[in-house]
Amino acid sequence: MADGADTEGRGPDLGWQVAAAAAVIGLYLLPLLVWGQDSHARIHDLLEQPPISTARVLRDAGAVFAPSAQTVDALMAPMPRGFLGSETIWPLWGFLLWPPFVAYVVVIACNAVVGTLGFWLLADRVASPRDGMERWIRTGCAVAYGLLPHYVPAGLATAVMPLAVWSLLRVHAREADARDALVMALVALGGGFVTGPLFLLMAAGTLAVLDGLRRRTVPWAVVTVVVLTTVVALLADHRLLWSVVADHGTVTHRVEFDNPRNEGLTVALLTGLIFLFGHYTSETAHWPVVFMVLAIAAWCRRGPSVRVPEADRAWRGARGAVLVALGFAVVYAGWLWGPVVDLREAFFLTRVLNFQRLNWMGPMVWHLALLFGLRVIARSWTSARWVPAALVVAHLGAVFLARESIQEARRGMPTWRAFFAEAQFDEIQAVLDADPTSDRVGSLGLLPSIATYNGLRTVDGYLANYPLEVKHALGRVIAPELERAPEMRWYFDGWGSRAYLFTTHLPYNHRRNIMRDVIHTADDAVVIPDVAFDWDAFRAMGGTHLLSAVEIADPGASGLRLVQVFEHPDSAWRIHLYVPADRAEPANVGGNDEAVHPGAEP
Repeated sequence: MADGADTEGRGPDLGWQVAAAAAVIGLYLLPLLVWGQDSHARIHDLLEQPPISTARVLRDAGAVFAPSAQTVDALMAPMPRGFLGSETIWPLWGFLLWPPFVAYVVVIACNAVVGTLGFWLLADRVASPRDGMERWIRTGCAVAYGLLPHYVPAGLATAVMPLAVWSLLRVHAREADARDALVMALVALGGGFVTGPLFLLMAAGTLAVLDGLRRRTVPWAVVTVVVLTTVVALLADHRLLWSVVADHGTVTHRVEFDNPRNEGLTVALLTGLIFLFGHYTSETAHWPVVFMVLAIAAWCRRGPSVRVPEADRAWRGARGAVLVALGFAVVYAGWLWGPVVDLREAFFLTRVLNFQRLNWMGPMVWHLALLFGLRVIARSWTSARWVPAALVVAHLGAVFLARESIQEARRGMPTWRAFFAEAQFDEIQAVLDADPTSDRVGSLGLLPSIATYNGLRTVDGYLANYPLEVKHALGRVIAPELERAPEMRWYFDGWGSRAYLFTTHLPYNHRRNIMRDVIHTADDAVVIPDVAFDWDAFRAMGGTHLLSAVEIADPGASGLRLVQVFEHPDSAWRIHLYVPADRAEPANVGGNDEAVHPGAEP
C-alpha cells in the first residue's frame, strides 16, 4: 500500500460509495429502460452489422451450433457457418438468447458493472487512497470508466481491461487465487479478444519478460497466464480459428485488403486527433476535463506539493499515462504511414495483427491519468478539497454527454424503433411474397441490416470476414457505379467489408465515416436521377427487389419499375419498392392505393 494510504482498509464509507456508484449506473441506464426502442443507439458499426443481424440469421436458419463448414444462406449469399461468429463468445450469445434491444441494454449494463469494478480495484491497487476524499475520487473515476460508451459489438473488450491489469499485477506479485481465473475467463470469453484484450496481454507479457531480464529471472506466472488465456480465447472463438487456419476451400475477402498509405502530414494530423479526442471504437471522453485536470496538476507542481512524496509519485503516474496515450496515438496513425505499410508487409506478425488496436487501451490509460492528476490536486490543495470533487463531477457529466443515445440524436439519426421499422416491413413482406429459398433484396439509401433484422435475405451487407467470391459477385452488380466514382471503387475494392449498393449520387466519404452519407430518412426527401447497376449480376445473386429510401426520378432509364411506396408513422423511411423492369409483377399488390407512387405503372 502506498505511503499515506488509508489505514482503515477501504474506508468506513465503502457502503455509501457502492450505493452511489449503483445509483449513477442506474441513472445512466434509466432512459433505455423508460424509452425502450424509442431510444437512440449507435448505427455505425452496431445496428449496421453483427452481432444483431447475425443472431437473427443463425436463429432463423437453425444454424447456431451447426458445423463451421455448413452453408448458411441469408447474408449476401450462401456462405459457411464459420464466417458468422462463434456462439460461445459474448455478446453474440446474448443476442441469440434475448430480443435484440434487451440484449443491447444487457451488454451496456455488463460493461458498466465490469468496467466500474475493474477500474475501482485497479485504482485501489496502484493509487491507494489515504482519506475519504481520495476514496470518493477513486469511485468517481471508476464509475466514469464503466459508463464510457464501450464498443458494443466487441462486448467486454475495453470494459474488462482494468480488471485484467489488476489480475495480472496480482499474478506478478504471486497473490493469485480463484478470482483471477474468473477474470481471465471474462477476458477470453467477453468478446472482441483479437481486437483488444489480445494486445493488452501481449503488452503485459512483454513488460513482464523485460522486467524478468532486469531481475535475471523468468516471470513464468505471468507468461503462463498470458499464454493460457490466449489459447482459451482462440479455442472459444473456434469459428474465427476455423475461418483462418482450416483448409475449407473458401478464400476470405480480406486477402484483397489494400492498406492506405498516408503522407507524413496526414499522419501527424491523425496523431493529434486521436490524442485529443480518441477513437469511436475506444471512446475516452477525456476531452476537455482530463486535460483540465492535468493542467491544474502541472500548475500544482510549481508550489509546495513538489516536496510531498505522494504528490510527486502521483504526478509521475499521470505523466507516464499521458506519454503512453501519446504512444498509442502515434502507433495508430503511424500504422498507415507509407514507409511503415511497406515495412510491416515483411513480417508475418505485422501482416496478421493490426497494432492500431493498442489504442483500445486508451480509455483505461486516460482514466489512470485522470486518477493520478486528481490525486496531485487533492494532496496539494488541502484547503480546497472541493476542487477535485468538482472535477470528478464534471468528468462524469462529459461521460453522460458522450453516451450513444445523445450523440446519435444530435446527429439526427433514427431511434431503434424507427431504424428497424418492423411494422413497415411487415407491410413490405406482404407485398413481396418472397420465396425464402431464392429471393433476395438489395438496399439503397438505407442499410441492409434492416432487411436482415426483419427476416429478408439480402445481396448486400456488412461483414468483417466473408467469402471473396461473394465480394466479387456484388462488385459486378455495382461495377457501373464504381466506374463513375473512383474513390468509392478504392473503398470497395481495397476493403469491401461494407459491401453496399454504392452509387455516385449518394457518395459515401469513408474518411469522414458519417452514416448520414449512407442513410436517407423520409424527412430528407432525396431524389436521385438514376442508378447504374448491372441487373443481370443482381439477379445472378438471387436479387429480385430493390428497397430504396430515395426516389429514383427515372426508374425506367435505370432498368427498374416502381411497385409501391411504403410509409409508416413508426418508421424513419419512405421506402420505394422497385423491381428490375423485365420482372413481371403487378403494382400495389395487396396495398393501399393512396400509398402508390404517382410514377408506378398499372
